[in-house]
Amino acid sequence: MLARNHEVFTDDDMRCFAKTVINGFARLGDGVLFGNISGSPRSNPGFVVDPAGWLWLAGLDPGVKSHILPFYLTYDRPLRPEEFAQLLAP
Repeated sequence: MLARNHEVFTDDDMRCFAKTVINGFARLGDGVLFGNISGSPRSNPGFVVDPAGWLWLAGLDPGVKSHILPFYLTYDRPLRPEEFAQLLAP
């Protein structure tokens, strides 16, 4: 929320977070997400809670969407209302 309001975090900071998605926990693609931000294969997949929350970074790096969206298209799990709203947001 702070970054969206241009407080504390700069766009450059957020581009770094986008790289964390692409090169870290979502690096395998095809909807596979690791359970921690570093993308350790030893992480617990149950820790993947709200990957849609990262989607807004696609405005800074479109690759974020191509790494996060397949998770929702591949794995059949119930969407929480806030995830659904984040997936619908532009």
